[in-house]
Amino acid sequence: MKNKKTLTKSDIALAVYNKIGYSKKYCEDLVDDFFETIKKHLKKGQGIQIHGLGKFILKDKKNRRGRNPQTGEELIIKSRRVLLFHASESFKKQF
Repeated sequence: MKNKKTLTKSDIALAVYNKIGYSKKYCEDLVDDFFETIKKHLKKGQGIQIHGLGKFILKDKKNRRGRNPQTGEELIIKSRRVLLFHASESFKKQF
């Protein structure tokens, strides 16, 4: 089995640094600003589409009935907002 490593924000900043050669601090700030912009738009309820990667979509789920699988007790699962990611076709084809 391959050694799986999680890609972190620091890894992304280092990759940007290696690619464009500006200071590491500038590249870290650039990556931070990128993610802050994404978060800001999602908090406003706006979706985000990144060409060649996919779409981030917010979806509101309504209350629904469910049950506790251990006890069988019925309960109401409260409404909530979820974040979905749909990969673009060109991104999917790479794998």
